[in-house]
Amino acid sequence: MTFEYSLGVRVKNYFLIILLVVLFPAMSASTGLKFDSGSQFPFWSQLSQFEEQSLSKITAAKRGNTDALLRLYLIASGDIRQLKEFSKIKYRLNKFYREVGTDIANEKNDWEKGYQLNRAMHNYFFRENDQSSTLNYDADQSQMSEIFRSAKYNCISSTMLYIYLAKKLHLDVQAVILPTHTFVQLNLGNGKKIEVETTSANGFDWIHDRKFYKLQSSKWFSKRSLKPSTYEDYKNRRIVSAVELAAVDMNTQHTFLQRMSRENKIRLLEMSVLIAPTESDNLLSLLYGYNNEFIRFNKQNDFKSVKPLYNKTYQWMSALWMNQPVDRVKILKAFRWYFSQAAYTFMKTGELSKAETIFLQHYDDVKKHTQDEPGIMNNYRAIFHGLLKKYLLKNQIKQADRLISKVNVKGFENGRWQKIVMWYYGKQLEKKWQVKNWLAVINLYDHFKHQKLNIADSKQFEQNVTAAFQNQSLTFERKGNWRGAAEVLLQCIEKIPLASNCMKNLERLRHQHQVF
Repeated sequence: MTFEYSLGVRVKNYFLIILLVVLFPAMSASTGLKFDSGSQFPFWSQLSQFEEQSLSKITAAKRGNTDALLRLYLIASGDIRQLKEFSKIKYRLNKFYREVGTDIANEKNDWEKGYQLNRAMHNYFFRENDQSSTLNYDADQSQMSEIFRSAKYNCISSTMLYIYLAKKLHLDVQAVILPTHTFVQLNLGNGKKIEVETTSANGFDWIHDRKFYKLQSSKWFSKRSLKPSTYEDYKNRRIVSAVELAAVDMNTQHTFLQRMSRENKIRLLEMSVLIAPTESDNLLSLLYGYNNEFIRFNKQNDFKSVKPLYNKTYQWMSALWMNQPVDRVKILKAFRWYFSQAAYTFMKTGELSKAETIFLQHYDDVKKHTQDEPGIMNNYRAIFHGLLKKYLLKNQIKQADRLISKVNVKGFENGRWQKIVMWYYGKQLEKKWQVKNWLAVINLYDHFKHQKLNIADSKQFEQNVTAAFQNQSLTFERKGNWRGAAEVLLQCIEKIPLASNCMKNLERLRHQHQVF
Protein backbone atom coordinates (compact mmCIF):
# COMPACT_ATOMS: atom_id res chain seq x y z
CA MET A 1 0.00 0.00 0.00
CA THR A 2 1.72 3.15 -1.16
CA PHE A 3 -0.79 5.97 -0.64
CA GLU A 4 -1.07 8.20 2.43
CA TYR A 5 -4.12 9.51 4.18
CA SER A 6 -4.58 13.20 3.55
CA LEU A 7 -5.49 15.91 6.02
CA GLY A 8 -9.24 15.52 6.21
CA VAL A 9 -10.21 19.15 6.74
CA ARG A 10 -7.69 21.88 7.23
CA VAL A 11 -7.90 23.93 10.38
CA LYS A 12 -10.52 26.61 10.19
CA ASN A 13 -9.32 30.17 10.54
CA TYR A 14 -12.57 30.69 12.43
CA PHE A 15 -12.62 34.40 12.62
CA LEU A 16 -10.53 37.48 12.72
CA ILE A 17 -11.21 38.81 16.18
CA ILE A 18 -11.57 42.55 15.92
CA LEU A 19 -10.57 44.56 18.96
CA LEU A 20 -13.55 46.52 20.17
CA VAL A 21 -13.19 50.07 21.39
CA VAL A 22 -15.56 52.06 23.54
CA LEU A 23 -16.34 55.63 22.63
CA PHE A 24 -16.11 57.63 25.82
CA PRO A 25 -16.57 61.43 25.68
CA ALA A 26 -14.11 62.50 23.03
CA MET A 27 -11.38 65.08 23.43
CA SER A 28 -10.69 67.66 20.77
CA ALA A 29 -7.73 66.88 18.57
CA SER A 30 -4.65 69.02 18.24
CA THR A 31 -1.12 68.47 17.07
CA GLY A 32 2.38 69.67 17.80
CA LEU A 33 2.81 68.66 21.44
CA LYS A 34 4.93 65.70 22.43
CA PHE A 35 4.04 62.96 24.85
CA ASP A 36 6.17 60.83 27.19
CA SER A 37 8.84 63.39 27.96
CA GLY A 38 10.72 61.32 30.51
CA SER A 39 9.02 62.94 33.49
CA GLN A 40 9.78 61.69 36.99
CA PHE A 41 6.03 61.23 37.32
CA PRO A 42 4.09 58.34 35.71
CA PHE A 43 2.51 60.58 33.08
CA TRP A 44 1.83 60.25 29.37
CA SER A 45 1.99 64.04 29.09
CA GLN A 46 4.92 66.37 28.78
CA LEU A 47 5.39 68.61 31.82
CA SER A 48 7.29 71.85 31.99
CA GLN A 49 10.14 72.16 34.47
CA PHE A 50 7.97 74.46 36.59
CA GLU A 51 5.15 71.91 36.66
CA GLU A 52 7.59 69.15 37.64
CA GLN A 53 8.96 71.27 40.47
CA SER A 54 5.47 72.26 41.61
CA LEU A 55 4.23 68.66 41.77
CA SER A 56 7.28 67.70 43.81
CA LYS A 57 6.02 70.14 46.46
CA ILE A 58 2.62 68.48 47.07
CA THR A 59 3.70 67.24 50.49
CA ALA A 60 4.94 70.71 51.41
CA ALA A 61 1.60 72.19 50.36
CA LYS A 62 -0.24 69.68 52.55
CA ARG A 63 1.94 70.76 55.47
CA GLY A 64 0.91 74.38 55.03
CA ASN A 65 3.56 75.83 52.72
CA THR A 66 1.65 78.61 50.96
CA ASP A 67 4.18 79.01 48.15
CA ALA A 68 3.76 75.32 47.31
CA LEU A 69 -0.03 75.70 47.46
CA LEU A 70 0.06 78.70 45.12
CA ARG A 71 2.07 76.68 42.63
CA LEU A 72 -0.60 73.97 42.58
CA TYR A 73 -3.41 76.50 42.20
CA LEU A 74 -1.72 78.17 39.26
CA ILE A 75 -0.69 75.03 37.38
CA ALA A 76 -4.34 74.01 37.79
CA SER A 77 -5.20 76.95 35.55
CA GLY A 78 -3.37 75.19 32.73
CA ASP A 79 -1.71 78.32 31.35
CA ILE A 80 0.90 79.00 34.03
CA ARG A 81 3.73 76.68 33.05
CA GLN A 82 6.86 78.75 33.64
CA LEU A 83 8.48 80.18 36.75
CA LYS A 84 8.48 83.65 35.21
CA GLU A 85 4.68 83.60 34.84
CA PHE A 86 4.29 82.35 38.40
CA SER A 87 6.60 85.02 39.78
CA LYS A 88 4.53 87.83 38.25
CA ILE A 89 1.39 86.64 40.02
CA LYS A 90 3.24 86.02 43.26
CA TYR A 91 4.50 89.61 43.10
CA ARG A 92 0.89 90.85 42.82
CA LEU A 93 -0.11 88.80 45.84
CA ASN A 94 2.84 90.00 47.90
CA LYS A 95 1.91 93.56 46.99
CA PHE A 96 -1.60 92.91 48.33
CA TYR A 97 -0.13 91.79 51.65
CA ARG A 98 2.09 94.81 51.89
CA GLU A 99 -0.77 97.20 51.15
CA VAL A 100 -3.73 95.44 52.78
CA GLY A 101 -2.78 92.17 54.38
CA THR A 102 -0.83 93.61 57.30
CA ASP A 103 -3.88 95.48 58.58
CA ILE A 104 -6.05 92.37 58.24
CA ALA A 105 -3.46 90.30 60.11
CA ASN A 106 -3.72 92.74 63.03
CA GLU A 107 -7.48 92.21 63.45
CA LYS A 108 -8.49 90.94 66.90
CA ASN A 109 -9.77 87.48 65.92
CA ASP A 110 -10.08 85.01 63.05
CA TRP A 111 -13.72 85.90 62.39
CA GLU A 112 -12.78 89.53 61.79
CA LYS A 113 -9.78 88.55 59.70
CA GLY A 114 -11.92 86.32 57.50
CA TYR A 115 -14.58 88.99 57.11
CA GLN A 116 -12.15 91.75 56.18
CA LEU A 117 -10.27 89.43 53.83
CA ASN A 118 -13.36 88.66 51.74
CA ARG A 119 -14.20 92.35 51.37
CA ALA A 120 -10.60 93.25 50.55
CA MET A 121 -10.36 90.46 47.97
CA HIS A 122 -13.39 91.78 46.09
CA ASN A 123 -12.13 95.33 46.24
CA TYR A 124 -8.49 94.66 45.38
CA PHE A 125 -8.61 91.75 42.92
CA PHE A 126 -12.16 91.78 41.54
CA ARG A 127 -12.40 95.59 41.36
CA GLU A 128 -15.79 95.57 43.04
CA ASN A 129 -16.34 98.31 45.60
CA ASP A 130 -20.08 97.77 46.00
CA GLN A 131 -20.77 94.87 48.36
CA SER A 132 -23.74 93.73 46.27
CA SER A 133 -21.88 93.91 42.95
CA THR A 134 -21.02 90.91 40.83
CA LEU A 135 -19.62 93.08 38.05
CA ASN A 136 -16.72 90.78 37.18
CA TYR A 137 -18.39 87.50 38.04
CA ASP A 138 -18.25 85.03 35.16
CA ALA A 139 -19.79 81.60 35.74
CA ASP A 140 -17.25 79.91 33.44
CA GLN A 141 -14.09 81.63 34.71
CA SER A 142 -12.54 78.84 36.75
CA GLN A 143 -8.86 79.77 36.32
CA MET A 144 -7.22 81.50 39.25
CA SER A 145 -4.63 82.88 36.82
CA GLU A 146 -7.29 84.78 34.86
CA ILE A 147 -8.21 86.84 37.93
CA PHE A 148 -4.85 88.61 37.63
CA ARG A 149 -5.46 89.44 33.97
CA SER A 150 -9.11 90.50 33.85
CA ALA A 151 -10.42 90.43 37.44
CA LYS A 152 -12.99 87.87 36.24
CA TYR A 153 -13.85 85.09 38.67
CA ASN A 154 -16.35 82.37 39.48
CA CYS A 155 -17.02 80.32 42.59
CA ILE A 156 -14.05 77.98 42.38
CA SER A 157 -11.43 80.47 41.21
CA SER A 158 -12.51 82.93 43.94
CA THR A 159 -12.53 80.11 46.50
CA MET A 160 -8.94 79.23 45.59
CA LEU A 161 -7.83 82.83 45.86
CA TYR A 162 -9.55 83.28 49.21
CA ILE A 163 -8.11 80.06 50.61
CA TYR A 164 -4.60 81.00 49.52
CA LEU A 165 -4.92 84.48 51.05
CA ALA A 166 -6.42 83.02 54.22
CA LYS A 167 -3.62 80.48 54.55
CA LYS A 168 -1.13 83.36 54.38
CA LEU A 169 -2.97 84.80 57.40
CA HIS A 170 -2.76 81.41 59.16
CA LEU A 171 -6.52 80.88 58.99
CA ASP A 172 -7.89 77.32 59.03
CA VAL A 173 -9.88 77.01 55.80
CA GLN A 174 -11.29 74.27 53.58
CA ALA A 175 -13.37 74.14 50.42
CA VAL A 176 -17.01 73.07 50.29
CA ILE A 177 -18.11 71.31 47.10
CA LEU A 178 -21.72 71.13 45.89
CA PRO A 179 -22.80 69.69 42.52
CA THR A 180 -22.70 73.11 40.82
CA HIS A 181 -21.03 75.35 43.36
CA THR A 182 -18.01 75.85 45.61
CA PHE A 183 -17.42 78.05 48.66
CA VAL A 184 -15.19 78.29 51.75
CA GLN A 185 -15.45 76.93 55.26
CA LEU A 186 -13.47 78.86 57.89
CA ASN A 187 -12.84 76.87 61.06
CA LEU A 188 -12.58 79.05 64.16
CA GLY A 189 -10.61 78.08 67.22
CA ASN A 190 -13.74 77.71 69.35
CA GLY A 191 -15.07 74.95 67.09
CA LYS A 192 -17.45 77.20 65.18
CA LYS A 193 -17.50 76.93 61.40
CA ILE A 194 -18.07 79.98 59.21
CA GLU A 195 -19.11 79.65 55.56
CA VAL A 196 -17.92 82.20 53.04
CA GLU A 197 -19.64 82.75 49.69
CA THR A 198 -16.61 84.12 47.87
CA THR A 199 -18.64 85.25 44.85
CA SER A 200 -20.20 87.95 47.03
CA ALA A 201 -18.40 90.73 48.90
CA ASN A 202 -20.99 90.39 51.67
CA GLY A 203 -20.93 86.59 51.56
CA PHE A 204 -19.05 86.13 54.83
CA ASP A 205 -20.72 84.06 57.56
CA TRP A 206 -23.52 82.96 55.25
CA ILE A 207 -26.12 80.71 56.83
CA HIS A 208 -26.88 77.76 54.57
CA ASP A 209 -29.96 76.38 56.27
CA ARG A 210 -33.23 74.96 55.05
CA LYS A 211 -34.75 78.46 55.01
CA PHE A 212 -32.03 79.80 52.71
CA TYR A 213 -32.49 77.03 50.17
CA LYS A 214 -36.26 77.40 50.30
CA LEU A 215 -36.54 81.20 50.04
CA GLN A 216 -33.33 82.65 48.60
CA SER A 217 -31.23 80.09 46.79
CA SER A 218 -33.10 80.10 43.48
CA LYS A 219 -32.64 83.82 42.98
CA TRP A 220 -29.07 83.77 44.28
CA PHE A 221 -27.94 80.89 42.05
CA SER A 222 -29.82 82.18 38.99
CA LYS A 223 -28.08 85.54 39.28
CA ARG A 224 -24.81 83.63 38.98
CA SER A 225 -25.98 81.48 36.05
CA LEU A 226 -25.86 78.35 38.19
CA LYS A 227 -28.30 75.52 38.54
CA PRO A 228 -29.81 76.05 42.01
CA SER A 229 -28.51 73.74 44.70
CA THR A 230 -30.89 72.20 47.21
CA TYR A 231 -30.75 71.72 50.94
CA GLU A 232 -30.16 68.01 50.26
CA ASP A 233 -27.16 68.97 48.14
CA TYR A 234 -25.87 71.03 51.04
CA LYS A 235 -26.36 68.22 53.55
CA ASN A 236 -24.41 65.92 51.22
CA ARG A 237 -21.68 68.49 50.60
CA ARG A 238 -18.07 67.45 50.29
CA ILE A 239 -15.45 69.26 52.32
CA VAL A 240 -11.99 69.06 50.78
CA SER A 241 -8.59 70.34 51.78
CA ALA A 242 -6.86 73.31 50.22
CA VAL A 243 -4.60 70.96 48.25
CA GLU A 244 -7.46 68.76 47.03
CA LEU A 245 -9.19 71.88 45.71
CA ALA A 246 -6.38 72.26 43.16
CA ALA A 247 -7.27 68.82 41.80
CA VAL A 248 -10.98 69.67 41.68
CA ASP A 249 -10.20 72.80 39.64
CA MET A 250 -8.29 70.75 37.07
CA ASN A 251 -11.56 69.29 35.81
CA THR A 252 -13.77 72.40 35.69
CA GLN A 253 -14.95 74.89 33.07
CA HIS A 254 -11.60 76.01 31.67
CA THR A 255 -10.73 72.39 30.86
CA PHE A 256 -13.85 71.77 28.79
CA LEU A 257 -13.26 70.55 25.26
CA GLN A 258 -14.30 73.81 23.63
CA ARG A 259 -11.54 75.66 25.49
CA MET A 260 -8.68 73.21 25.87
CA SER A 261 -6.76 70.84 23.61
CA ARG A 262 -6.63 67.11 24.11
CA GLU A 263 -3.01 67.19 25.27
CA ASN A 264 -3.55 69.94 27.83
CA LYS A 265 -6.70 68.28 29.16
CA ILE A 266 -4.90 64.99 29.75
CA ARG A 267 -1.96 66.78 31.34
CA LEU A 268 -4.20 68.50 33.89
CA LEU A 269 -6.10 65.30 34.61
CA GLU A 270 -2.87 63.39 35.22
CA MET A 271 -1.66 66.07 37.61
CA SER A 272 -5.04 66.15 39.36
CA VAL A 273 -5.07 62.40 39.97
CA LEU A 274 -1.55 62.57 41.37
CA ILE A 275 -2.59 65.39 43.72
CA ALA A 276 -5.86 63.80 44.84
CA PRO A 277 -6.23 60.12 43.82
CA THR A 278 -9.64 59.90 45.51
CA GLU A 279 -11.22 62.49 43.18
CA SER A 280 -13.24 59.89 41.30
CA ASP A 281 -14.60 62.22 38.60
CA ASN A 282 -11.07 63.21 37.62
CA LEU A 283 -9.85 59.62 37.57
CA LEU A 284 -12.78 58.59 35.37
CA SER A 285 -12.11 61.49 33.00
CA LEU A 286 -8.44 60.51 32.80
CA LEU A 287 -9.31 56.92 31.93
CA TYR A 288 -11.67 58.23 29.24
CA GLY A 289 -8.80 60.34 27.94
CA TYR A 290 -6.43 57.38 27.77
CA ASN A 291 -9.14 55.37 26.01
CA ASN A 292 -9.52 58.05 23.36
CA GLU A 293 -5.76 58.19 22.86
CA PHE A 294 -5.79 54.45 22.21
CA ILE A 295 -8.64 54.82 19.72
CA ARG A 296 -6.75 57.56 17.89
CA PHE A 297 -3.63 55.43 17.42
CA ASN A 298 -5.57 52.21 16.86
CA LYS A 299 -7.27 53.80 13.84
CA GLN A 300 -3.81 54.53 12.43
CA ASN A 301 -2.55 51.04 13.36
CA ASP A 302 0.24 52.90 15.16
CA PHE A 303 0.74 50.93 18.35
CA LYS A 304 4.40 51.90 18.60
CA SER A 305 3.40 55.50 19.29
CA VAL A 306 0.80 54.68 21.93
CA LYS A 307 2.96 52.11 23.74
CA PRO A 308 4.76 54.77 25.85
CA LEU A 309 1.38 55.65 27.36
CA TYR A 310 1.15 52.22 28.93
CA ASN A 311 4.85 51.98 29.72
CA LYS A 312 4.52 55.18 31.76
CA THR A 313 1.09 54.77 33.34
CA TYR A 314 0.40 51.05 33.80
CA GLN A 315 1.90 50.58 37.28
CA TRP A 316 0.26 53.80 38.48
CA MET A 317 -3.14 52.83 37.11
CA SER A 318 -2.81 49.33 38.56
CA ALA A 319 -2.21 50.75 42.04
CA LEU A 320 -5.22 53.06 41.68
CA TRP A 321 -7.38 50.17 40.44
CA MET A 322 -6.50 48.09 43.49
CA ASN A 323 -7.81 50.83 45.79
CA GLN A 324 -11.17 51.37 44.09
CA PRO A 325 -14.34 50.56 46.08
CA VAL A 326 -16.47 47.88 44.41
CA ASP A 327 -19.40 50.28 44.02
CA ARG A 328 -17.52 52.54 41.59
CA VAL A 329 -18.94 50.66 38.63
CA LYS A 330 -18.11 53.22 35.93
CA ILE A 331 -14.51 53.61 37.06
CA LEU A 332 -13.92 49.87 37.32
CA LYS A 333 -15.37 49.37 33.85
CA ALA A 334 -13.11 52.11 32.46
CA PHE A 335 -10.13 50.40 34.11
CA ARG A 336 -11.03 47.13 32.38
CA TRP A 337 -11.00 48.90 29.01
CA TYR A 338 -7.64 50.46 29.91
CA PHE A 339 -6.07 47.13 30.86
CA SER A 340 -7.38 45.38 27.74
CA GLN A 341 -5.94 48.15 25.57
CA ALA A 342 -2.60 48.04 27.38
CA ALA A 343 -2.30 44.28 26.89
CA TYR A 344 -3.36 44.55 23.24
CA THR A 345 -0.81 47.30 22.59
CA PHE A 346 2.06 45.30 24.09
CA MET A 347 0.94 42.24 22.14
CA LYS A 348 0.86 44.19 18.86
CA THR A 349 4.32 45.64 19.48
CA GLY A 350 5.88 42.27 20.28
CA GLU A 351 6.22 42.63 24.05
CA LEU A 352 4.46 39.34 24.58
CA SER A 353 5.57 38.79 28.16
CA LYS A 354 4.10 42.14 29.25
CA ALA A 355 0.92 41.49 27.31
CA GLU A 356 0.49 38.04 28.83
CA THR A 357 1.17 39.31 32.35
CA ILE A 358 -1.52 41.99 32.07
CA PHE A 359 -3.91 39.55 30.43
CA LEU A 360 -3.53 37.00 33.22
CA GLN A 361 -3.66 39.61 35.99
CA HIS A 362 -7.09 40.81 34.87
CA TYR A 363 -8.55 37.75 33.17
CA ASP A 364 -10.47 36.49 36.22
CA ASP A 365 -11.90 39.93 36.97
CA VAL A 366 -13.08 40.39 33.39
CA LYS A 367 -14.56 36.90 33.36
CA LYS A 368 -16.78 37.81 36.32
CA HIS A 369 -18.27 40.68 34.32
CA THR A 370 -18.58 39.02 30.92
CA GLN A 371 -22.39 39.38 30.86
CA ASP A 372 -22.30 43.10 31.65
CA GLU A 373 -19.27 43.97 29.54
CA PRO A 374 -19.17 41.71 26.45
CA GLY A 375 -17.05 44.20 24.53
CA ILE A 376 -14.22 43.99 27.03
CA MET A 377 -14.43 40.20 26.98
CA ASN A 378 -14.15 40.31 23.20
CA ASN A 379 -10.92 42.29 23.63
CA TYR A 380 -9.52 39.65 25.96
CA ARG A 381 -10.33 36.95 23.40
CA ALA A 382 -8.53 39.04 20.79
CA ILE A 383 -5.48 39.27 23.06
CA PHE A 384 -5.58 35.53 23.80
CA HIS A 385 -5.85 34.73 20.10
CA GLY A 386 -3.14 37.23 19.20
CA LEU A 387 -0.70 35.91 21.78
CA LEU A 388 -1.15 32.31 20.62
CA LYS A 389 -0.67 33.39 17.01
CA LYS A 390 2.56 35.25 17.80
CA TYR A 391 3.89 32.39 19.94
CA LEU A 392 3.25 30.05 16.99
CA LEU A 393 5.07 32.36 14.59
CA LYS A 394 8.05 32.45 16.95
CA ASN A 395 7.77 28.68 17.53
CA GLN A 396 7.44 29.39 21.25
CA ILE A 397 5.20 26.40 21.86
CA LYS A 398 6.00 26.10 25.56
CA GLN A 399 4.89 29.68 26.17
CA ALA A 400 1.68 29.09 24.23
CA ASP A 401 0.93 25.86 26.09
CA ARG A 402 1.61 27.59 29.40
CA LEU A 403 -0.83 30.36 28.53
CA ILE A 404 -3.54 27.88 27.57
CA SER A 405 -2.99 25.97 30.81
CA LYS A 406 -3.69 29.14 32.81
CA VAL A 407 -6.92 29.98 30.98
CA ASN A 408 -9.91 27.80 31.74
CA VAL A 409 -11.59 28.04 28.36
CA LYS A 410 -14.29 25.61 29.44
CA GLY A 411 -15.37 28.12 32.06
CA PHE A 412 -17.27 30.15 29.48
CA GLU A 413 -20.81 29.46 28.39
CA ASN A 414 -20.11 29.94 24.69
CA GLY A 415 -17.53 28.05 22.65
CA ARG A 416 -15.62 31.01 21.27
CA TRP A 417 -12.69 30.61 23.64
CA GLN A 418 -12.59 26.88 22.92
CA LYS A 419 -12.52 27.62 19.20
CA ILE A 420 -9.39 29.72 19.71
CA VAL A 421 -7.68 26.74 21.37
CA MET A 422 -9.02 24.52 18.58
CA TRP A 423 -7.49 26.93 16.06
CA TYR A 424 -4.15 26.81 17.90
CA TYR A 425 -3.90 23.01 17.87
CA GLY A 426 -5.17 22.87 14.31
CA LYS A 427 -2.40 25.21 13.17
CA GLN A 428 0.20 23.04 14.87
CA LEU A 429 -1.29 19.94 13.26
CA GLU A 430 -1.12 21.57 9.82
CA LYS A 431 2.52 22.52 10.28
CA LYS A 432 3.53 19.02 11.37
CA TRP A 433 1.42 17.46 8.62
CA GLN A 434 3.19 19.45 5.95
CA VAL A 435 6.51 17.82 6.86
CA LYS A 436 4.86 14.39 7.34
CA ASN A 437 5.90 14.23 10.97
CA TRP A 438 3.21 11.74 11.94
CA LEU A 439 4.65 11.02 15.37
CA ALA A 440 4.55 14.72 16.21
CA VAL A 441 0.88 14.85 15.16
CA ILE A 442 0.13 11.81 17.32
CA ASN A 443 1.96 13.31 20.32
CA LEU A 444 0.10 16.59 19.81
CA TYR A 445 -3.15 14.72 20.32
CA ASP A 446 -2.29 14.04 23.97
CA HIS A 447 -2.04 17.79 24.64
CA PHE A 448 -5.20 18.44 22.66
CA LYS A 449 -7.20 15.77 24.44
CA HIS A 450 -6.21 17.23 27.80
CA GLN A 451 -8.16 20.39 26.94
CA LYS A 452 -11.44 18.40 26.77
CA LEU A 453 -12.93 20.78 24.24
CA ASN A 454 -16.66 20.40 23.89
CA ILE A 455 -17.16 21.68 20.35
CA ALA A 456 -18.03 19.91 17.11
CA ASP A 457 -14.72 20.76 15.42
CA SER A 458 -12.80 18.64 17.93
CA LYS A 459 -14.19 15.57 16.13
CA GLN A 460 -12.52 16.67 12.91
CA PHE A 461 -9.24 17.03 14.79
CA GLU A 462 -9.59 13.43 15.97
CA GLN A 463 -10.20 12.30 12.38
CA ASN A 464 -7.01 14.04 11.27
CA VAL A 465 -5.04 12.42 14.09
CA THR A 466 -6.54 9.06 13.11
CA ALA A 467 -5.20 9.65 9.60
CA ALA A 468 -1.78 10.44 11.09
CA PHE A 469 -1.81 7.11 12.96
CA GLN A 470 -2.57 5.34 9.70
CA ASN A 471 0.19 7.17 7.87
CA GLN A 472 2.65 6.28 10.64
CA SER A 473 1.53 2.66 10.34
CA LEU A 474 2.18 2.83 6.59
CA THR A 475 5.80 3.82 7.19
CA PHE A 476 6.28 0.47 8.94
CA GLU A 477 4.38 -1.43 6.23
CA ARG A 478 6.64 -0.04 3.52
CA LYS A 479 9.59 -1.52 5.39
CA GLY A 480 7.82 -4.84 5.83
CA ASN A 481 7.55 -4.32 9.56
CA TRP A 482 4.02 -5.67 9.89
CA ARG A 483 4.18 -5.94 13.65
CA GLY A 484 5.33 -2.34 14.03
CA ALA A 485 2.50 -1.21 11.75
CA ALA A 486 -0.03 -3.14 13.81
CA GLU A 487 1.27 -1.70 17.09
CA VAL A 488 0.69 1.83 15.80
CA LEU A 489 -2.88 0.92 14.88
CA LEU A 490 -3.46 -0.61 18.31
CA GLN A 491 -2.23 2.62 19.86
CA CYS A 492 -4.66 4.51 17.64
CA ILE A 493 -7.60 2.39 18.82
CA GLU A 494 -6.51 2.80 22.44
CA LYS A 495 -6.40 6.60 22.18
CA ILE A 496 -9.40 7.00 19.86
CA PRO A 497 -11.76 4.06 20.51
CA LEU A 498 -14.07 5.02 17.64
CA ALA A 499 -11.27 5.19 15.06
CA SER A 500 -12.94 2.80 12.59
CA ASN A 501 -10.28 3.19 9.88
CA CYS A 502 -7.57 2.08 12.31
CA MET A 503 -9.71 -0.95 13.19
CA LYS A 504 -10.18 -1.84 9.52
CA ASN A 505 -6.48 -1.59 8.75
CA LEU A 506 -5.59 -3.65 11.80
CA GLU A 507 -7.97 -6.39 10.62
CA ARG A 508 -6.40 -6.21 7.18
CA LEU A 509 -2.91 -6.71 8.65
CA ARG A 510 -4.11 -9.62 10.74
CA HIS A 511 -5.70 -11.22 7.71
CA GLN A 512 -2.83 -10.59 5.28
CA HIS A 513 0.20 -11.00 7.56
CA GLN A 514 -1.11 -12.94 10.56
CA VAL A 515 0.07 -10.40 13.15
CA PHE A 516 -1.32 -10.72 16.73
